Amino acid sequence: MAQGRDSGRLARVLSEIVCRNKAEAIFFRFTWSMMKNEREFKLRVYPTVGFSMIFPFIFIFNQVWSGDLAGVRSSKSYLFIYYCALLLMTVVQMIRYSASYKGAWIYQVIPLPGKGLVYRGMLKAAVVKLLVPLFMLEAAVFIALMGPWIIADMIVVLLALLLYAVICFLTFPKALPFSEKYEATQRKEFTGSAFVQLFILAGLAGVHYVFTLIPAGIYIYMVILVAANGWIWHRVFRRDLPQDGNFPTLRAGG
Repeated sequence: MAQGRDSGRLARVLSEIVCRNKAEAIFFRFTWSMMKNEREFKLRVYPTVGFSMIFPFIFIFNQVWSGDLAGVRSSKSYLFIYYCALLLMTVVQMIRYSASYKGAWIYQVIPLPGKGLVYRGMLKAAVVKLLVPLFMLEAAVFIALMGPWIIADMIVVLLALLLYAVICFLTFPKALPFSEKYEATQRKEFTGSAFVQLFILAGLAGVHYVFTLIPAGIYIYMVILVAANGWIWHRVFRRDLPQDGNFPTLRAGG
């Protein structure tokens, strides 16, 4: 019970830090709680956490194993950390589903200040709870392997992944968090979006690489990403952002 209270307190503190208003913070905490307690969500998402943790290191494993740390440190191998964002594809896909989807009637009766705030709180919760801890762990490993000179690059990667989180949201069909019943056949609609997202993720890593070839380019790119994040997180989650698909119309007793 104490652990649950501590988790709730952490979600509240973080929501106050990263959310702009009370409505957004409410859905941040709601999504945080559902990700923690929704068994179906954890079964389908958490295995991807392990894969996303290991995948960025697969490409440098042989060099490290053979003792060629000098070769690793002089390379751009740290850019493989971008692939920890594979987690986002699964999270954004699955966050619409719930075994308790009938409870989605609550969206009908509470005064929503615009679905954009709901989506923004939802996505921020997913990023803060799942992506950021994974990224911080992998960044620490890469810094330990390659040295502190890549710290600026790690900051840029984090900024790029925050941008990528919104791109994932845009390319997948939208639905309010935990409002739909999971059906295996529905997974087909995500196949095309997943290929697009993989291409975009590789593109972000490629752009990062290009900027490393320019004197002070990493800092120029950092400024660009800060501005791009400020714009896209404000622009995309407009107050009246529409929802794709059918909104549940269940009654309170249904």
